Amino acid sequence: MMNPPQITTLVLLFHIFLLNTLSSSGNVAVDPAAIALLKWKNTLFTLPQSLNNTWSEGNTKNLCAWYGVKCDNNSLVIALNLTNAGITGTLANLDLSSLSALQILNLDGNNFSGSIPQNIDTLSNLTSFILSNNMFNNSIPPQIGKLTNLQNLTLFNNNLSGDIPSEISHLQNLVHLDLAGNYLEGFSKNLSETSGFPFLTYFSASLNELTSEFPFFILNCKNLKFLDLSLNYLTGDIPATLGQLTNLEHLDLRSNGFLGEIPPELGQCTKLTYFSLAQNSLSGTLPKSLSNLINLSELGLSENNLSGPVFNFLASWTKLISLQLQYNYFTGEIPSQIGILTNLNYLYLNGNSFTGNIPQEIGNLTNLVHLILEMNFLSGNIPQSIGNLKGLLRIDLSDNNLNGNIPPQIGTLTSLQNLTLFNNNFTGNIPSEIAHLQNLVHLDLAGNFLEGFSKNLSETSGFPLLAYFSASLNELTSEFPHFIQNCKNLKFLDLSLNHLTGGIPVSLGQLTELEHLDLRSNIFIGEIPSELGNCTKLTYLSLAKNSLSGTLPKSLSNLINLSELGLSENNLSGPVSNFLALWTNLISLQLQSNYFTGVIPSQIGLLTNLNLLSLNNNNFTGNIPQEIGNLRDLTELYLATNFLSGSIPQTLGNLKSLLRIDMSDNKLSGNIPAQIGQLRNSLKGNIPECFGTLEQLEFFSLSKNQLTGPIPSKWSPNSCITDFLINDNQISGNIPYELGNLKELRVLNLSSNRLTGNIPAELKNLNKLIHLDISSNQLNGEIPGEVGQLTALQFLHLSRNNLAGNVPEEIGNLSRLLSLNLSHNRLSGKVPDAIGKLNSATYLVDLSNNLLSGAITPSFGGLSNLGRLDLSSNNFMATIPENVCKMVAATYSDFSHNRLSGVVPSPEALYGIVDGHASCNIH
Repeated sequence: MMNPPQITTLVLLFHIFLLNTLSSSGNVAVDPAAIALLKWKNTLFTLPQSLNNTWSEGNTKNLCAWYGVKCDNNSLVIALNLTNAGITGTLANLDLSSLSALQILNLDGNNFSGSIPQNIDTLSNLTSFILSNNMFNNSIPPQIGKLTNLQNLTLFNNNLSGDIPSEISHLQNLVHLDLAGNYLEGFSKNLSETSGFPFLTYFSASLNELTSEFPFFILNCKNLKFLDLSLNYLTGDIPATLGQLTNLEHLDLRSNGFLGEIPPELGQCTKLTYFSLAQNSLSGTLPKSLSNLINLSELGLSENNLSGPVFNFLASWTKLISLQLQYNYFTGEIPSQIGILTNLNYLYLNGNSFTGNIPQEIGNLTNLVHLILEMNFLSGNIPQSIGNLKGLLRIDLSDNNLNGNIPPQIGTLTSLQNLTLFNNNFTGNIPSEIAHLQNLVHLDLAGNFLEGFSKNLSETSGFPLLAYFSASLNELTSEFPHFIQNCKNLKFLDLSLNHLTGGIPVSLGQLTELEHLDLRSNIFIGEIPSELGNCTKLTYLSLAKNSLSGTLPKSLSNLINLSELGLSENNLSGPVSNFLALWTNLISLQLQSNYFTGVIPSQIGLLTNLNLLSLNNNNFTGNIPQEIGNLRDLTELYLATNFLSGSIPQTLGNLKSLLRIDMSDNKLSGNIPAQIGQLRNSLKGNIPECFGTLEQLEFFSLSKNQLTGPIPSKWSPNSCITDFLINDNQISGNIPYELGNLKELRVLNLSSNRLTGNIPAELKNLNKLIHLDISSNQLNGEIPGEVGQLTALQFLHLSRNNLAGNVPEEIGNLSRLLSLNLSHNRLSGKVPDAIGKLNSATYLVDLSNNLLSGAITPSFGGLSNLGRLDLSSNNFMATIPENVCKMVAATYSDFSHNRLSGVVPSPEALYGIVDGHASCNIH
């Protein structure tokens, strides 16, 4: 073994060898910067060829010609620019002390990770420090505050976290500061109270996790031109002193939690060209001083609680390119002065309370690309001048009270890709001129009083790009329109709820891209064409409520992607057993009210995804098969009015998700099996830990007993449990996060116990979960946003706990949800607009008895199939949106015990609501 002096000698010899190797043919010493860069290079990966070629030991005398390197007249490295080089690595092995003359360090657009070095202050001459578009993490080191020559600090789009350090306030020469796209959580107190940056013109901290009120130091940055604090969680009022930043050209505060009114002092920022306060909780009317903002090109005030008129300012905003005011409570008519805004490309006025006609002058907006006026109370005809808007790509006038014919001038808008006119009062034929719109991708004419297709339209060659066409819920009386058969890219076709006659054409089978086909509630006759079996991408097929006859064609067995099949209320006959083995993706099978015969085959047990099975009012015979017990997701089972015989199978007791069952009017015999009901015992004590080791256990139910103690925390990740029910006991303690290991779980019911603590975020791993009930416990904390990852969920009940915080935005991801109950908690804040995405909800949305506030979001109006909506006993303010009370399927709506004001929506707006609470109680 060598002693220390020997080791020291070897190290010295190695360094002498390295220096000799890196020297030129003479005895000139190698620049330490070259040594530092070469050592760093050896720790990096995926280097560009030009860097590999120049950064070499044999090329050190040409350091200033290396890839990305720039030197001054004294051959000192003053700039290192490696932008978009695709390099992977860290800065940990870069000897910054050897680059002390560096003025510019630009590593934008690579794959660097790790921390920003704490000895970054070694580079005291830096004027530009750019690390954007990488994966740097951890906090911004406070030593960065010693780089007092910095003019440009750009760290956007990394994974930086923690607070923005107060030491940044020492960078008094900063001109450009970009911290956007990280996970920064706040402003250090000393930074927030600093006197600002006298030369700063650009500051962005967008897309972070900032949670403070508006940072005070910004108000002292008098030269600021660009300010972006969007996509954070900033709260409180927008300060009036922001109006002192009179050099501002770009102000973006959207997607925060700002409250109060828009300060009139913002009208002093007359240089503004971009101004967005969208997606906050601002209220009140628009201050008159906004008319001073004559240079505005983009204005975004959408998704707030703003009200009153808006069009007093139009004469001043003649440079506007984009005007986005959607989802507020603005009122009044759209004035003829709208025609002054001839530079407009985007006009979004949807989701407000505008009334009156669409003015003819809208035809002056010849640069318009998007015209979105949906969800208002507009009336009258579509003006013929709309034909002037040749550049339009999208028109949406849906959910208004427009009437008259669809003007033929629409056919001149040959660039149009999206035409949406649903839910109005249009009459007459669909004009033949629409055939000229050969770029159409989306055409929605549903929910009007249209009577037919003009002859020239019906005979047209179709729309080559059309993917979506709906003319549902009209008064169409023709045969199946011929032009549809030529729309080869069609994915969604809905002609339901009309008076179409004749046979379903066999050529419909040529539309092989179809995923959704709805022809229900018409007068189609004849047999189901076997050619429909060519439409193998179909997931939804409904031919219900027609006069179809004959047997099911064998080719329907090709439709292996079907999730919903509706053939009810026809004259169909014969067996159905030949298809069941192949329809394994079915969620809903509705064959009721036909003349189907034969037995219900055992293959029914293969349809394990079924939620709804309706076979009633047919001629089925034989026994109910035991295999029906495999349908564990079933919520509704209808077998009534057949000729079924034998006993009810005991396996029916496996169907724990059942809400409704009807087997009446059959020839069933024997006893009703005890398994059909949930047995109640009197078990006491704790649940043994050993249950968690039973990997083959599928069904675990100990509900309605007297069990105490905690839920076992040891559950095998290989567990097969699909149903976990321990409701109605006296179980206490926290919900163990290990329940997230039960990956096969579909039903989790922990309700009516004494559980405490938070809802564990690990439940997000239960991606097959359909039913989650944790109601009637003593849980606290917030509802975790991770609940939005449970995308299979149909029932979510968290009522009667002590949950606080906001209703998470992510709840809108639960697109299959049928029932949501968050009542009797301490939830606060504004209900997220994402609640309107729960358009599958048919049973219940109950947010009552909480501390929710703000205006009732108009997005509730999207829950058109909802059976019950309860928002009572909260702190909601303002008026009830008219469209919420238009939900035609609603049978119970309760808004009582809030702070609502205004006139109760008219009875005409409540035509679908028949319950005693339908008057939209505002006590």
